[in-house]
Amino acid sequence: MDSKNIYIAAQNTSRLASWIGDENDGWVFIGDGKDFDSTTAQDAIDSFFKEESVYLSVNRHQGFEVSTSKAGWELRKHIDAGAWLVNPAFKKVMVFSKTGVYRCGKVAS
Repeated sequence: MDSKNIYIAAQNTSRLASWIGDENDGWVFIGDGKDFDSTTAQDAIDSFFKEESVYLSVNRHQGFEVSTSKAGWELRKHIDAGAWLVNPAFKKVMVFSKTGVYRCGKVAS
């Protein structure tokens, strides 16, 4: 799948998702810029996604498939722009904001 289609699908998944967690609309602080905590991000990714790979989308020109076990480290390279992680079925999404917060959501079947 090309970057543009990954981006569009990630946006649609985000729009349709029911967000997990009640406090702060599900947003959890993880650190921004050089204070981004890749280890904590990877732990959250591993607990949310059970698939072997996910799509990482930054914008229409930067989107690609990445191993779930390495997604946190790849995300670190793009966190200043914000990013989305979505599973290949586009039913689960994690949104990472450039302000250092993330949230998880699922699309109802």
